[in-house]
Amino acid sequence: MALKRLLPLFSHCLNITFPPVCLLCGGENSVDQAPICPQCWAKANPIRGMICQKCGLPMGMMDRSGVDHPCLCASCRQNKWVFDKARAGFIFDGPVREAIHMMKYQGHFGLGAWLGRKMTEVLQDTIHNDPNEEGVLILPVPLSSDRFREREFNHAFALAKCLGRSWNIPVCPSLLERKPGSKPQVGLTPKERWSNVRGAFKIKDQGLVLKKEIILVDDVFTTGATAHECSWELKKAGAIHVRVWTVARTL
Repeated sequence: MALKRLLPLFSHCLNITFPPVCLLCGGENSVDQAPICPQCWAKANPIRGMICQKCGLPMGMMDRSGVDHPCLCASCRQNKWVFDKARAGFIFDGPVREAIHMMKYQGHFGLGAWLGRKMTEVLQDTIHNDPNEEGVLILPVPLSSDRFREREFNHAFALAKCLGRSWNIPVCPSLLERKPGSKPQVGLTPKERWSNVRGAFKIKDQGLVLKKEIILVDDVFTTGATAHECSWELKKAGAIHVRVWTVARTL
């Protein structure tokens, strides 16, 4: 008990001796245990207000000329997405883009939990289920075994764990698997992205997906190819509803 009381004092003394610094600007960070300072994060662009009711694209970026579906963007009026709804916390630019790149490619794994909390703050109102309701599972988009061995870290799982704790929903990190052989999506054209993920995923235990509502979690929604393909496998295995939550989305 005495040690527990001393920990806050020790942390305070440590911060005085070695002030925490922001990972983005390198300046002293006044917020304890925050990897990015408030000044840098203030430049992030959360997605709020009017959005496409299918993919979550901000209304300001939408073609609102649709008559039959005025609440859908042009892409969603043309495409038949398998997922039921996609939502992202932020636009993929500025500090959000930098933080995601540092998490994935520079070994700053602690950013996973922090970005997960930031995503949860923005998406909190989008959860319509009772957090204790049975039948809802959170699944991270899986990495290939080669990429996981290379990084020893799955960023989507770190994000999913944060959402699971916030909403008291179970997270199943290995239920959805990525088959060997598919290349990373980064650097591919939109057409190549769709081709690259076609047939790339499988369900480890289809009985666990049957009649479940799934929240699929990833870092960035780009073309939607990965979300679509994962959702296809989940629906084929009997999932009744698939929502896609990401930290950010490209425009």
